[in-house]
Amino acid sequence: MWRIQESFIDVLHPIGKGSFCLNPDKIITSYHIEYPITWAGFINGIDVKIIQTGASAKYRNDFEIIQFPDNYYVILSQIINSIDNYLKIID
Repeated sequence: MWRIQESFIDVLHPIGKGSFCLNPDKIITSYHIEYPITWAGFINGIDVKIIQTGASAKYRNDFEIIQFPDNYYVILSQIINSIDNYLKIID
């Protein structure tokens, strides 16, 4: 089960939409979050790995991009926003 799973408009995909899914590398609870967090998963079946370096998850500078497909950088802000929203729900 994915902690974050969303769809997006994808003009590169034949059906016009795509999806991404991510899981953190550690258990996150409202009582304890340990940083850094490595988020790993897929964008349309392509491996993705980004590291959240601290408590903030609002901006691109809050993450280190380890593995990310070049043609999907346009949705990086949507992914970062999804991570931020997930952490707000946990909190």
